Amino acid sequence: MRAALLAGLTATTLVLSTGPALATPYEWHETPTGLKGFISYAMDPGGTSLWTVGALDDGRNFTPAATVWDGKAWKATPQPVTLGRFLDIDAVGPGDAWAVGSQQTPDDPTFQSKLLAQHWNGKAWQVIASPTFHDGNSREFTSVAALGKQVWALGYDSGSESQAATAFVYRYDGKRWTALNDGVIGNSGYPYDLEVLSANNLWVADFNGIKHYDGTRWTLAKLPGQDANLHLTDVEANSPKDIWAVGHREDPEFRRRPVAFHFDGRNWTQVATPAEGAELNTLNLVNGQPVAVGETRAFGPYILKLTKSGFERQADPAGAAGLWGSTVLAGKLWVSGAGDGSGSSDSYVGFTRAN
Repeated sequence: MRAALLAGLTATTLVLSTGPALATPYEWHETPTGLKGFISYAMDPGGTSLWTVGALDDGRNFTPAATVWDGKAWKATPQPVTLGRFLDIDAVGPGDAWAVGSQQTPDDPTFQSKLLAQHWNGKAWQVIASPTFHDGNSREFTSVAALGKQVWALGYDSGSESQAATAFVYRYDGKRWTALNDGVIGNSGYPYDLEVLSANNLWVADFNGIKHYDGTRWTLAKLPGQDANLHLTDVEANSPKDIWAVGHREDPEFRRRPVAFHFDGRNWTQVATPAEGAELNTLNLVNGQPVAVGETRAFGPYILKLTKSGFERQADPAGAAGLWGSTVLAGKLWVSGAGDGSGSSDSYVGFTRAN
């Protein structure tokens, strides 16, 4: 049982020997979206298509934005919601994608955010009715994962003066949302990412660790050196016995220091990362090998890939600042985030060959 496995996790640190190192990326290629004020939070491929989602910032409000790459240029898709933002997308195929985040009601003086889930059918985005609440708290979906005919969404409740913020996970079967929640998943600093291997095997990267759902209950994984200073932002799986997670640790010398962990089906172990001021936001597996992106202490781009000696720093894409999204499509590593102000766009989206 998963609970027994988690109880036996060890607190060790190692460098994994995982075969040949990834080939060095030889050149970055920027692909401007042409969207003014675009903030790209996430990317995902669906078949041969590629999406990046986020928001358009006009200086006063956010408008949800989703744009798709046609192989030559980015094309924005019309949105049915006027105020809000997307934080994640899971593209199953060219005509099947899910995007989640939050929305606001125009002229709402409380600025209360409500859950937002939308589905792309190949022609248009449709708003999917989300769970509703009437307690005055703000809520937002932060991650989405589709598997078969079901969709899972991770999010958080901002809490109130008398309540702390809490995390939650819902499963959507095409008709209704079902809560998969308890005190373990609810106890959250900020839930960032959801990885679904099966209906009975879910992983969440949270600001207070990594959590696992076995179809019945949530358990908190025992990570090496886990404490209140450890924050995880992304979890990706090659298989149930090959899972990676990244994030950062609050550090008195560097402010934030990048961290990476690996799960072999039994134990979580820490993998060596550079001792420098940076944080990792997302992780991708290129031919089974992890590549992580994030931002430096000075809000510059930050990219690490695994070698035989641990994670090593890679060349920055020119024109980029902090990176928040990444994905892999057709042998190319795509990244997205903020622009550094040197180009014509507020954002940066680009790729490099990463085979």
